[in-house]
Amino acid sequence: MPFSILRSIQMSKFLKTLIVALLSFTLLFAFTGCDQNDGDDTLVTGDLTYKLYEDEDDNHKYYTVTGYTVTSDDAVKMASGDFSSFTAAQREIEIPATYNNYPVEKIAAAAFADQVILKKVVVPATINEIGEGAFSGCTNLQELTIPFVGKTADATNEERVFGHLFGSASTGEGNTQITAKIHQEETEAGTTFYVPASLKSVTVLGNRVPECAFYGMAMLQTVVVDSATYIGAFAFQGCSLISQVNVSAATAIYDGAFQLCTSLQRVTLGSSLEFIGDYAFSGCSRLGLNYASNDETLCTLTLPESVTYLGKYAFSNCLELKYVNIAATKILEVYEGTFSSCESLEKVTVNSNIYFRAGAFSKSKKLDESKIIGAGSGKFETGAFGKVELPDDTEND
Repeated sequence: MPFSILRSIQMSKFLKTLIVALLSFTLLFAFTGCDQNDGDDTLVTGDLTYKLYEDEDDNHKYYTVTGYTVTSDDAVKMASGDFSSFTAAQREIEIPATYNNYPVEKIAAAAFADQVILKKVVVPATINEIGEGAFSGCTNLQELTIPFVGKTADATNEERVFGHLFGSASTGEGNTQITAKIHQEETEAGTTFYVPASLKSVTVLGNRVPECAFYGMAMLQTVVVDSATYIGAFAFQGCSLISQVNVSAATAIYDGAFQLCTSLQRVTLGSSLEFIGDYAFSGCSRLGLNYASNDETLCTLTLPESVTYLGKYAFSNCLELKYVNIAATKILEVYEGTFSSCESLEKVTVNSNIYFRAGAFSKSKKLDESKIIGAGSGKFETGAFGKVELPDDTEND
């Protein structure tokens, strides 16, 4: 073998070894740079590190989680992508609600940064603040349970949304760049976050999913929000892999909340729901689809009795939706575009109090007055099945 080629190969091996060594040192420094547990210098992979704080006003003491420790040997394994020797307890952690008899209330910014060892993290309800980028670079994280979305339960602007937990600085491969809206009135998405592509499941323990909370988080397959009474505008817009969602505690689902959730087949609505905003489920092209059966009882979208308002274009472009039942609701009007471009829709069960505005069923080709079961005479405005200017299949601005 020519000397120049041999030297090139040797240099390549040297550089690879050097990179792994440097990455290992960087990981070790990042993981152990925080305060150790209560003065204990013993380093064990999987130990959380804490710092004790005291509020001067009321002498309240609490702990902040500052980091997660990894030994130098384990850092080398992580740098090379070898996780075979790590236990489930090291990779799937539940942050305790108390430590040394004091509550654990905060997670510091970047506390778990670059912890590629982590697959699952459960954050307890005692936590009332999560710092920016707390989980940045956790590129193997698959499941996350949080008490609220964002920094705090009542945070505003960029600190209010899910991307806050991962930050706006790229940490390399394994992240998905999300360009998100932060406010409903924005005409286009503009704030960038870097979220692990591995993340599939998120559980929110609290009762509020704020505006634009999970906007554009297309990697998510499951989002559990069973306790949420409030689903903000654009909260899940563009979450294109979510197939079912339970919002049975919700009293309001605001504008565009599930718009363009193109895999969403089933939504569970509860008896407290009163308000469904404009475009709320627009573009949910598989809503009502049941692959196991075409039985009407299994494929019907039924709105609960408590609903008093159903917005414009709320279910437009729901291409697989075949059956709708709004007979028990307190809705008085079905507005322009509410069920427009529902190409498979063949039966809508209503009550005689509901009035149907022009364009309510525009481009829903299988429908006419005979397919609207229970409607009173004179309840169709001219053009109820006619053409209106419809939104496109991308995004409602």
